[in-house]
Amino acid sequence: MRELSVLPGLALILLSARLGGELCARLGLPPVFGELLAGFLLGPAGLGWLHPGEELRAAALLGVLLLMFLTGLETDPQDLRETGRGALMTALGGVLLPFISALALGLLAGLSWHEGLFLGAALTATSVGLSVRTLRDLGCAQSRVGMTILGAAVMDDILAMGLLAIVTGLVGLGQPLPSLLRMVGFLVFSFGIGRWLLPPIARWIARRYPNEGGLALVVALVMGMSWAAAAWGGVAAITGAYLTGLWIARTPLREHIPQGVQALGYGLLIPIFFVAVGLEAQPPDRGMLSLFGMALFLLAVLSKWLGSGFGAWLGGLTPREAIQTGAGMVSRGEVALVIATLGRQIGILGPGLYTDILLMTMLTTVLTPLLLRLTFLKRPWPFSLRIRNPWAPASHGMGEDAVRLQASRR
Repeated sequence: MRELSVLPGLALILLSARLGGELCARLGLPPVFGELLAGFLLGPAGLGWLHPGEELRAAALLGVLLLMFLTGLETDPQDLRETGRGALMTALGGVLLPFISALALGLLAGLSWHEGLFLGAALTATSVGLSVRTLRDLGCAQSRVGMTILGAAVMDDILAMGLLAIVTGLVGLGQPLPSLLRMVGFLVFSFGIGRWLLPPIARWIARRYPNEGGLALVVALVMGMSWAAAAWGGVAAITGAYLTGLWIARTPLREHIPQGVQALGYGLLIPIFFVAVGLEAQPPDRGMLSLFGMALFLLAVLSKWLGSGFGAWLGGLTPREAIQTGAGMVSRGEVALVIATLGRQIGILGPGLYTDILLMTMLTTVLTPLLLRLTFLKRPWPFSLRIRNPWAPASHGMGEDAVRLQASRR
């Protein structure tokens, strides 16, 4: 039976994810790196034992949605508001510098304007799921850096999709204004849903199913809002899941649901998502990464790190926090793949350039956990960064430990 044929693959995925995560944890690496590596080794780019299918992609999608829902559920809206300026500046820097630099690289390499525009758009998006998992493993998801990365990633997604709407309009594929209005309309709609509709629904679920009985209803809410984000708002589905978590965190349901969602997510679906990311890697059709592909990868890392980090510094973070924030924004993901696939389908991106974008996406995905781990080392850095930010309030010149110490003395 075809239904039973997927079971050995899922069992192998879960076993390899657990073993890879445990091995990396013992080596001092983020467990998520082991899950990604397991996918690379088992997939077409490695041993070729497993290949991504529709069933696996569906489970992986639900895994990343639960990851983002849990992140929103654990996010304090007050902390998010306090990092609003830093998140906005981080997102702006992380979109503008990669887009401009990738467009310039494409034109210097002889690409057409249309190819350069799509290349730049593909480099703007950030894959927040990987950074969130790594920050959670490091115990820093609720720090000022973690909150800034979360807020910036949501804004980054909106900016990237808005930029894609403009790019498709410039190349004659659509009208950018309706797409932008659609995104704004969804954000207003989601605010209304979260402010007035979700609270009474959440209170009813909490009363009717005080233990874990409401888990299915909560997962259904997450899936519904995620679908609405993609279908109505034109943004990534993970944005809808994250917003759902933010709104439910303000209701009594917050005290009843997390344990069940965490068990379902981290025990089953979230490891499947990260292994599936590794399975999507394909062996390069040209034998090795091209010279342009290597330049694109280096540009993707440096432009996002520098652009987001500089924006975070302008937004009031300390230099060390800005470097950490920039590292957390390096990974590309589903939005970059959507943009590359769209460019390939309409004939603007050729097979070589499309492969370079895919490899860039996969390599930045693998690199990001390592960069975050290195920038969050507890020991003192070999150099001191004391660059004064003229735009930052006085309290922002302190590190996180100093801010906490000052707050504890009040």
